[in-house]
Amino acid sequence: MAKVAICFGVHNSDYLKPMLESIANQTYKDFKVYAWLDGCTDDSKQLLVDSGLPVKYEDAPATHIIGTVKHNVVEMALEDNPEYIQMVDKDDVLEPTFLEKMVEEIEKGYDFVACDGVMFGERNGRIQSILWPHGVRKSKIIYGNPLLSWIILRADVAKEFNYREGLLHFEDWDLHLRLMMGDNDYSVVKEPLYNYRTHPEQFSKVTEQDFHRHRQEMWELNNIS
Repeated sequence: MAKVAICFGVHNSDYLKPMLESIANQTYKDFKVYAWLDGCTDDSKQLLVDSGLPVKYEDAPATHIIGTVKHNVVEMALEDNPEYIQMVDKDDVLEPTFLEKMVEEIEKGYDFVACDGVMFGERNGRIQSILWPHGVRKSKIIYGNPLLSWIILRADVAKEFNYREGLLHFEDWDLHLRLMMGDNDYSVVKEPLYNYRTHPEQFSKVTEQDFHRHRQEMWELNNIS
């Protein structure tokens, strides 16, 4: 049984191979990869098989519902009883010490841990630090989500909260909000250990009008007035 379950969903991606290569290059090795293939019609499954990594995957019919996809991959990982669930996105890239430092931090007794990262794209290179300069606080996360997708959680915390099924947008924000409202202890590693790719395929690209509409829906789901 691996200590850390690295989890992500995939629906066709030109960027899965660099993520798998960055996982293979981790200095921390006690992990297993869990992938939920959401109606993939490209070579994503073969890339997983050929990666040389310890992998478990589900080749499922397409839903295009990102909250459900992430919920399902976490449920699949929990069946193997890992100690920690590490969320990533299939189109991003990890620094080599990402897992090592995330595990080191959560083993100090936290319920979940995030880290800083940088956004990058094929045209603009590394463009900015992602963490808010004033830090991550419960009073601020209601209005915006600085944590994005790459948190590590204790397995019992992941089982209690998990991703909300049915969400098309802001599934990470909804999870982080519920975690903080649940008074879970958390920490942020203030090193840029995660590289977040911006590209046209992303689920998360929404207009400003959509942003406010989806945020209002999320507030209603979490009884925030």
